[in-house]
Parts: sequence; C-alpha cells; structure tokens
Amino acid sequence: MNSIQAINLVKKMQKDLEAGLNIDTLVADLKQLRPMVIEEKDPIVVKAIRLVYEHLERKGSFNIPLPEDEAIELVDEDAGEGAEAAVAPVQEPVQIDQLESIQYFVSLLSNTKNKMNRRDIMDMSQKLLEEV
Repeated sequence: MNSIQAINLVKKMQKDLEAGLNIDTLVADLKQLRPMVIEEKDPIVVKAIRLVYEHLERKGSFNIPLPEDEAIELVDEDAGEGAEAAVAPVQEPVQIDQLESIQYFVSLLSNTKNKMNRRDIMDMSQKLLEEV
C-alpha cells in the first residue's frame, strides 16, 4: 500500500489486535481500509479485505488457518550435474488460533507488494471462499 492513511490504519489494526480480537472494531477498520485499496487499484487485496470482514460478520470469528509452507528443494552442491534434488518434507499444519491468524492477515496488508505476502493473501482468500 502506498497511502499513508492506509498504512496508518493497518498499524492501528495491528496495535488493536495486540489487545485481543474485537470483531466490531476490526470489521469497521477493514471497511474503512477497503476504499483506500480500491483507489490503489489492487483487486486481489480489495477482494481479500471484503472476504475477511464478511467472514467476521457472518461467523463472529476467524478460524482460517495460516497458509502452509511449501516444500523446499535441497540441492547437494557437491553432487555432479544430473543429481536429483531432495525435497524437505513440509511439516504438518499446526492448529492456529483465530487471533494469530487474523494478526497474520493484517500483517500481510502492511506490505502488499511483497510477492510472498500476495501469495499468502490469495491463499487465505481461497480458504475464505471455500468456507462460504
């Protein structure tokens, strides 16, 4: 996000979440943030914000798991050309509480240009769509 007003609102949400999850306050803040993101022409983030606040309004909670880490290829640099890369196993997903999950989502909003953040925003959006 480029807007100073949007960045400050995200910081406010992060600070508010440190004290705990107040759904009414968070929904109001997300609804206030969405038009700012629309002005920045970022449809992925606009949709994610809408899906999050609609989910919060409908469910009264945020039980969306954090995105899973992808497998990491391990390459033995001493092995010759044509050697196969080993793949490190992905650990089993851990049950995440709703506060940690929504804190993570809001933290992603602090840098929506980051490629990994965008991937996680899209992943969480997909999980929200599956909940409907």
